[in-house]
Amino acid sequence: MKKLLTLIVTLTAAIVGGYFLYAHFGHRPVHGLVIVDPQATRLTTTLAEQKAEIETQLILTSKYQKSTDTLVLSKRQAQQLVARKGLKQVTQKGKNDYRFRALTQVPQDLPAVYSKNSGANKVVDQSGVVYRAATQGYVVLGQSSMFTKQLLILNDRDYQRFHGSQVHVAVLTLKDDAADRISRFDGESLQIFDQDL
Repeated sequence: MKKLLTLIVTLTAAIVGGYFLYAHFGHRPVHGLVIVDPQATRLTTTLAEQKAEIETQLILTSKYQKSTDTLVLSKRQAQQLVARKGLKQVTQKGKNDYRFRALTQVPQDLPAVYSKNSGANKVVDQSGVVYRAATQGYVVLGQSSMFTKQLLILNDRDYQRFHGSQVHVAVLTLKDDAADRISRFDGESLQIFDQDL
């Protein structure tokens, strides 16, 4: 009888402890979704098909430099992404322990080159024009550098002159958990991100 009572108390403690651990460290719903696609038609189609899932959306037509895997944004576009918490500053606490914090403003000193590679201080466009960084750091679109290794933010005049291919970026807030809904969307690159960071 004593063993049975000990077993019941142990199981109850394990279940309650497990519940609290999951509640504290388990999956937290996130509602942000970023889609990057060079094909405007595919992006437009997936957004139309999933319209009922989308609470808010921001769609940008940006530029891309393939040779350096760089997404190029105008200052105005970067400000729109900052307002949606779509650009995250990254700090590294350990080998594979990254922390993200939403960028609160676009830097005053442009061009800004953001890359994990601290030596990245310039980007060359397709016509050979060099854009040297006045501001550097480690900032990503969403919560990963899977879309692009670098971000380049230019003032609006330099952005108009930059020669690169066109790419479309959609930053969405979904009504439900993006982890459960991501498979319903189509695009070249898709990623969920936490808009609360």
